[in-house]
Amino acid sequence: MSLLDKLVRIAVSIIIIDLQYTRLTALEHSLAGWVMNTSHKTVVGQLQGKKASVRLMKKWLKETGSPKSRIDRCKFSNEKTISSLEFSTFTIRK
Repeated sequence: MSLLDKLVRIAVSIIIIDLQYTRLTALEHSLAGWVMNTSHKTVVGQLQGKKASVRLMKKWLKETGSPKSRIDRCKFSNEKTISSLEFSTFTIRK
């Protein structure tokens, strides 16, 4: 199984967004990793899973996001192939 490890950076207009939507969407796509709000009014995180699932999640993050978020910019970096998942589920970090 080919897996991708993604570091996801998303600039949003407000710091308080409902990250639960992001978590649930990631779990629906069988992804592992984490997401969190930063003090700079952005959201960062990491996605791991099958390439197709990561691709769908990237599209959701870039074009849809949670209902209360406004996506001004979405940047993905540090893409690499991994041999196994480093996380067992998708969590919200504080």
